Amino acid sequence: MAASDEGQSGMDQFRQDNLHCSICTQYFIKPKMLDCLHSFCLKCLQELKAPLDSDQSTRLVCPTCVCETTLSEKGVHGLPDNSTLSALVAESRLQETLKTGQGSDGKCQACDEGNQAVSKCMDCDHLLCGACREAHWELEEVQSHQVYLLPRHRSEEVDNESYEDVPRCKVHEDQFVCLFCNTCMKLVCTICITYEHPQHDLIGLSEACDKGKRGLQELLDEIEKSKGRFAEAIRQTDESRAKLDIAYTETIAKIQKKADDEIAKVTEKAYKMQYEAEKVYMAQVTTMDIVDKTKKKKRGDRQK
Repeated sequence: MAASDEGQSGMDQFRQDNLHCSICTQYFIKPKMLDCLHSFCLKCLQELKAPLDSDQSTRLVCPTCVCETTLSEKGVHGLPDNSTLSALVAESRLQETLKTGQGSDGKCQACDEGNQAVSKCMDCDHLLCGACREAHWELEEVQSHQVYLLPRHRSEEVDNESYEDVPRCKVHEDQFVCLFCNTCMKLVCTICITYEHPQHDLIGLSEACDKGKRGLQELLDEIEKSKGRFAEAIRQTDESRAKLDIAYTETIAKIQKKADDEIAKVTEKAYKMQYEAEKVYMAQVTTMDIVDKTKKKKRGDRQK
């Protein structure tokens, strides 16, 4: 009994540490993942961002690690869903429902037909029979609700996309994944472990998640370094372009000044040459006038 109580205590602590939103301290509802890989309820993130909407902020600060996440034009809704966390929460809530005896009679809580419950809606917090489950798929008001099969019905074939976020084995669809195979780099269920991965390097999901986080963080760190190098290259390019523009402007100014100086010199020389030519011209005209007058005078004297 003591071992059982200790195991239950450990499970309760796991739920509290991993399946509860640190903002509202309740089970995650539609968890969204920030760039730092911390997850929070969609509604909690919306309320966290609400005071920032006055300045049209596109950044959201993580309450856990204070890292910033840049939001897309879709805002908080555009953040990636944490489907694995949603599935773990659904599983835990289903187990609690069975443990506490809620709906222990196995009857649907959404209708009065007394039908056997086969699913549970995590939004309505009701056990559902097949007909009510169908209604959740068809009625627009509740189409977005998260509906999961009860454990004893999970072997049934489920085609509705509402269950796509439940982490199942891709080979054995009626089984949930429980470990990560480092050898094959994929999630595996108990059947896979027995028949396909008997001597492979297997680790727990939390360890695999931490390993993935570390790898992703290393990649993000390298991206940040690359961004820094790229930004520095852009800065140097801009600086070189600015220097080139200044040098070009100064060169054009020097060329224009040189051309203006040369034009001024040529113009001045032309004026001087024109002046000299005019002086010579006038001297020759004067001489010719004198000679002409002298000839006319002599001709007149002879005629007398």
